[in-house]
Amino acid sequence: MINIFTLAENGELIEAEGIEAAREAWGAKPSRLWISIEDPSEEALNLLEDDFAFHPAAMRDVREQTRIPKLSPHSGYNFLLLHRIFYQFEDEACDFRDVAVFFSAHWIVTVSHGKLSRTLQAIKQRVRQDPADMMGEGVGMVLLNILEGVVNDYHPAVSEWQETLGSIEAMVLEQRDQSVIDRILKFKKLVTVLHKHLVPQKLVMTQLYERCRPGQGDDHLAPFFKNAIDEMSALLRELDGVSSMATSVFDTYAALLSLDLNRSTHKLNTVMQRLNLLSAIFLPLTFIVGVYGMNIHDMPELQWRGFYYLLWIFMLGLVGTMLFMFRKMKWY
Repeated sequence: MINIFTLAENGELIEAEGIEAAREAWGAKPSRLWISIEDPSEEALNLLEDDFAFHPAAMRDVREQTRIPKLSPHSGYNFLLLHRIFYQFEDEACDFRDVAVFFSAHWIVTVSHGKLSRTLQAIKQRVRQDPADMMGEGVGMVLLNILEGVVNDYHPAVSEWQETLGSIEAMVLEQRDQSVIDRILKFKKLVTVLHKHLVPQKLVMTQLYERCRPGQGDDHLAPFFKNAIDEMSALLRELDGVSSMATSVFDTYAALLSLDLNRSTHKLNTVMQRLNLLSAIFLPLTFIVGVYGMNIHDMPELQWRGFYYLLWIFMLGLVGTMLFMFRKMKWY
């Protein structure tokens, strides 16, 4: 899909579609032009390579959809490559969607892929609603909106991640199992992956602000470009917040798991203590029963009248004395 936006000298916005329209608009060399190519076909890529004569190195980056953000100056224009990362929680993989931008002071050509269409459609709608503001003084405002759009697309996802971590934290208070810890670790991996790819992108945006804003004289746009960098910094801080929250939830999980383990250990120790007390009580009783269970006729006490009952009284008294001593020593 190819959209062409041309701002005429009289302020009228001319919109067209298709490869031939793009070729005609490029050949007319208007002072304000935006060509947006989404999900480019081979024919569209050949248009950029042959008719627009963009540098082969830049076109190789467009074709290969490299994951490395970059800003490259060329003769008469600059080439900017950014990407939006879609993280797949199911398989812990990243889906990259590049947006390549060729731009000068008067024209801008963007090449993007399907999952960025919502962002670009919003920018196109702004161009249709207020073409003078978006393209009246060059194409810098279009480029600025693309930069902000790539960054702002993350905010709803980050908010959703924070809410999910909140629900996981509530879940941790109720249950402790492997599925919970797996979800926490996925969030920590998510932040690591996004940081790895967004920090270089912030550096590219900083280079754009410092060295080659469109026209080199768009001073009125400088604060806006600085604002885009600040938004990227805010996004990175939000990701740090997600990481800290995940770490906090993990620490809570570990503390509660340790508490559960201590409780189990305490219960086990209590059971073992009571078993040991029972063993201590029955040890002398077992000895007495063993001695008088030998049935040796030479034991004189066996002939005593009432010795059987006396022995029972002695053993019960012994048990009572031991229980009294155990209680006094607070062993149970």
